[in-house]
Amino acid sequence: MTHQDLTEEALADLAQEFFALPHPTLAMKQASEEVWKANAEVDDDQTNGFKHFDGESFAAGKQRLVALFEGVRQSLRAEDATAARRQLGQALHTLQDFYSHSNWIESGRSGALPSLWRPGEALPPPAAADAATCKACEWVLLSDGSFFVDCGDNLLTPLLTTGFYGGENEVPAVPTKCRHGGPSDTGPGPFGGINKDSALQLLSPHFGLHGAAAESALDASKQFIRELTAPLTEHQRRLLFGVGPALALVLDTSGGWEGGLLSQLVREASRLIDARLGTAQEPSRYILVPFQSAAPGALSAMGDAREFKRALTALKTGGGTCAGPSMTAVLQALGTAGQGMDLFVFTRSSAGDEVLASAVSGLARKRDARIHVFQAGTCGGDAVYRRLASETGGQFFQLQAFDAPGLLHFVDATVRANAVELLSVAETQGGSKTFTVPVDASLSQVTFSVSGSTALHLTRPNGLPLLGVEPGVRTVPLSTGMLVTVMNPQPGAWTASMTPRGGFSFRVSGESTLRFERFELVEPFGRPGHQGYAPLTGLPLSAGAFAQARLSGDLASARFELRSQAGGLLQTLALAPEPGEAPLVFFGPVDLPASPAAVYAVGTTQQGEPYQRALALAQGPQPVRVVGPAAQTLTPGTAASLLFQVHNSGAANTFRPVVLADPRFPARVTPGSLVLGPGETGTFTVRWETPRNTVPGTATALTLAAESLVPGGPHNFAVVEALVASPAR
Repeated sequence: MTHQDLTEEALADLAQEFFALPHPTLAMKQASEEVWKANAEVDDDQTNGFKHFDGESFAAGKQRLVALFEGVRQSLRAEDATAARRQLGQALHTLQDFYSHSNWIESGRSGALPSLWRPGEALPPPAAADAATCKACEWVLLSDGSFFVDCGDNLLTPLLTTGFYGGENEVPAVPTKCRHGGPSDTGPGPFGGINKDSALQLLSPHFGLHGAAAESALDASKQFIRELTAPLTEHQRRLLFGVGPALALVLDTSGGWEGGLLSQLVREASRLIDARLGTAQEPSRYILVPFQSAAPGALSAMGDAREFKRALTALKTGGGTCAGPSMTAVLQALGTAGQGMDLFVFTRSSAGDEVLASAVSGLARKRDARIHVFQAGTCGGDAVYRRLASETGGQFFQLQAFDAPGLLHFVDATVRANAVELLSVAETQGGSKTFTVPVDASLSQVTFSVSGSTALHLTRPNGLPLLGVEPGVRTVPLSTGMLVTVMNPQPGAWTASMTPRGGFSFRVSGESTLRFERFELVEPFGRPGHQGYAPLTGLPLSAGAFAQARLSGDLASARFELRSQAGGLLQTLALAPEPGEAPLVFFGPVDLPASPAAVYAVGTTQQGEPYQRALALAQGPQPVRVVGPAAQTLTPGTAASLLFQVHNSGAANTFRPVVLADPRFPARVTPGSLVLGPGETGTFTVRWETPRNTVPGTATALTLAAESLVPGGPHNFAVVEALVASPAR
């Protein structure tokens, strides 16, 4: 079992234990992914052995677990789910490594060792620093003439010890200390080692004990989380596990809203919140970012519905210019949100900080977030909003004063515990359009939404038109669009037709446990025994890439297609399950299109019904690459210096830096531009400050985008995640 396997199983078992849900929701699986990815990141540090309990670093390893244990609690009490999950993942990696890197199993023990994270309890006595703990493993000649390395009797002590790993900062005091072992361990010590990271002898000298070590690591992971969450509130546990969707609003509070539209939006949002209280659709997290022409307001992130409603009603309007810092406000919302969020932007202003659009789009894709924009008034500047919605898989609507109830219905239909997308198309040319949408029996509701056409005609699989007055059907006309929601829709092929006069977008979404959870470009990472796939940061450098797709639900077959934004087939992808991976995780090559596209999963369910699911793919290749540093640990009252390398593989160009950072963490970048010829590399340096009063455990991120000075030219970005260090214990 890998760290990912252990972490996912522990969280899934505890979610069932805590919440008794029949199936984990998409948000819960995304929360679990945040934890195991933070777990995997620990292997990026092969210097500090205490992060892996290597080199008999028991005191330092325990200190780390105690600090992270408390840090998770502090973050949850501060409503910072991202920080809590990242710290939990880091703690679980160190905890799980104890069982595969130490002789806990070999000494006849099993199960959790709670004193590893309990500050008042002593650890079992360790071997002395100068005590011999291992002898060399033996070569054994087998009857077929091959050799077998026997490490079954290489331990010399029942006292607690762990292997030393070459290149880490713990160096054995005597040459008879155990080694970690495996092909990547080049350190000194007796031949062989004691790690149980895998069930393969080539990677793990004590491979035969891998199962026992994994079982104890799983028990310990669950006990660690049980004890950590015991004093927390129900809401804080829900926040950690991602139970319930997130509701995130970015509101333009500048003056000039016509017909009291902003006040109507606030009232409708409050009604939506009230209607969800006590249901499975009650959000676990509310995010609000207001902005005016001068600057964005303070971000509010909370879990209490009443507090969120008070924040909404307390909004004050002011100013009246047409340009507002909407991109900066969106960035703030993205910075505090978890994976897979839908973000709703209500504005009457154009984007005065449009220069940030590419970087904001990049961060949204990094977080798998969809941005929906609703613009009122006559300020114009809608092109950047349309682009942002299109690139992230959202929708753009022009709105009038009477649209408020309908738009909140769109929010209600979109923010669901098990939201899925069936179809997403956008075109710049109008005319007669017809789309066929396969609807399977797992869908409890389906919403058809069109922007750019005020008429939408739907035909059921039995050939009868949908009139809009049937039970379980809600039709919502908008000034520039139409929404139709159908509860318990008839399975089969639905037909949608419309006649937009110009550019339009059409989206079909629903709620189902059959989900297309993720499609991302990946690359291998990790040392032997700890390998996996990590998503690429930024946009790919070339069209040829390697992709990972993940599905869930009751399905019998799956194939994958790339389609243009207009819905035309671009290519069929040769993705297949990989040996040793989960059965609904698919891998394979992909030839990326230059223009934004969507990827579709299509196939049949276990009942033989056709299904279709879609995800936005806005990852066209770029001739420029940005490489940033690894995840950072920040210290209050200090400034970190981050180096970002920019590699230009295209024609000569001038690139400007765009830095996106949480306003609480000031950042400055030098130089102001880089002139790079073909094949040349330059460096941007970012000074990133952490205020002295920053609460330990706070999570933040910094994005640096390199953008050509030519409008629409090459661009790319890198994201650096960071945690503020907890105080030393």
